[in-house]
Amino acid sequence: MTNLPARSSRRPAATLVYDQPIDLNAVNDSHAFMLKMIAPGSRVLEYGCATGRMTEIMRRMKCSVTGIEINPEAAKLARAHALAVHVIDLDAERVSQRLAGQTFDVLVFGDVLEHLRDPATVLRDALKLLAPDGSVVVSVPNMAHADVRLALLEGQVNYADWGLLDRTHLRWFTRDSLERFLSDAGLEVTEWRRTVRAVTESEVAYDREAVPKALLQWLARQPEVTTYQFVVQARRRRATAPALAGQTHSANWADLKGLAV
Repeated sequence: MTNLPARSSRRPAATLVYDQPIDLNAVNDSHAFMLKMIAPGSRVLEYGCATGRMTEIMRRMKCSVTGIEINPEAAKLARAHALAVHVIDLDAERVSQRLAGQTFDVLVFGDVLEHLRDPATVLRDALKLLAPDGSVVVSVPNMAHADVRLALLEGQVNYADWGLLDRTHLRWFTRDSLERFLSDAGLEVTEWRRTVRAVTESEVAYDREAVPKALLQWLARQPEVTTYQFVVQARRRRATAPALAGQTHSANWADLKGLAV
C-alpha cells in the first residue's frame, strides 16, 4: 500500500501520529480517492479532520469545510483551512446538537468510524445534518485482508501503532459488513474504491515463512484479500437503487492535480 497510516478521531495522540502529507498523484491512496468523490464548491463536514491536510485541499477546491476533531492541538492547525473546527469527542457528544440548523452536501469519515465505540449512532446523528441530495464519503480498513487472516491462522493478533491492527481500532469492517452498516443507516453505496496491498506485504506481523504455499495459492483466489482500505461514496437509499458507478458526483482528476500538501 502506498497509503500512509490513516487519521484517527478516536485517540488524541493518534491524530498527530497520522499527520502525513497527501499525494494526489498516488494511484493507491485513500485520501486521493475521497477527494475525487467530493464535488468542488461543496459544503463539507469533515469528521476527524486532524491538522487539516484534506481540509486545505478541499478549500482549494472552493469547498466550505467545517471540521470535527478530538485533539485540540490538531484542531488549532486545521482552523487555518476551515470555516470552523469543533473539538468534539464523538463518543461523548452529538455533533447535530452542536451544529443545529446547519446543512452539508458531503459528510466525510476518513478512517474514523473504526475508532468509535458506537459508529452507527455517530453516523445516524451525522445524517441529520446532510442535505436531501447529499452524500457520505467513508474510508475504513479491511479486516479481511489476507495478512490478517494468515496472522489469525497462526494464532497471532499483534496490535501496532498504526495500520490494520491499530491498537485504537474498536470496530472492524469487511466489504459485506460495511455495506450492511451503511444500509442499516438508510444509505446505499454508489461508488466503491479500494487501496490495495499484496498478500504478505502489509505491516501485519506473523511468520510468513511458515505459511504453506498451497494456502497462499488458495487465499489468492478469495475476494478482497488484497484490499487494504475500502473507500466508498453513499447516498440515502431510494426506491430503485442505482447501479454502482465508477465515477459519481466526483471532481475531475485533472482539477485535483497540483493541490497536494
